[in-house]
Amino acid sequence: RMLEDPRMGHQAPHSQGAPGRGEGFDQAAREVHVRGGDTAAGELSPGYLAPTLAALMGFGAPRDSACAPSGEVLDAARRVLAFGAGRALVFAPDAIGCAQTRRFPGLRDAILARAPHAFPMRAAFPPKTPVCFASMFTGAGPSVHGISRYEKPVLTCDTLFDAAIRAGARVAIAAVEDSSIDLIFRGRDVDYVSSPDDGSVLESAETRAAGSSRSDGRLSAGLRRSAA
Repeated sequence: RMLEDPRMGHQAPHSQGAPGRGEGFDQAAREVHVRGGDTAAGELSPGYLAPTLAALMGFGAPRDSACAPSGEVLDAARRVLAFGAGRALVFAPDAIGCAQTRRFPGLRDAILARAPHAFPMRAAFPPKTPVCFASMFTGAGPSVHGISRYEKPVLTCDTLFDAAIRAGARVAIAAVEDSSIDLIFRGRDVDYVSSPDDGSVLESAETRAAGSSRSDGRLSAGLRRSAA
């Protein structure tokens, strides 16, 4: 996730979101216990992404979010973004877990070198692509957002993108066509960019991100590489 400080104008007060309950994110034998915004294992549950990013951008969390914003992430970000985030680019690659970062340490280190802060996050359960992305961008668990297996229905519950639109932000989603992010967030006032391959997705996203930096609107872009 890359956040940009606008250094201009007044930002709306950061919403504190719903109480940090974290219901719906229990993971069978590896139960997630929410404590002060983090899990007992020191990992964030996926439900913290939406309310935390909403707070950084100065609007309310999705209505069905079960988590409050992560205080640890907010504190770290505010040391870098004195005026909050006017624009956000969310880069969401698929299946990049601990096994992959151990297998490709050079790639991991290159990413961490460009990110001032890193926070471990535990996958939703079951750890399937559409389940995880639905949880991340709604702040809700599978029992609430409705995706509990590998399927790609259009979500009907409130999402981060809906919350951003209500706040007056412009939203674009760039993804490989027929992937989870390309399909499950359809039916909204969003600019959808479906591309046949990863390279085209990145090119489209970079063009739109550069364009947004020259405008007054705010951009929240969900990017998905590969076709899961």
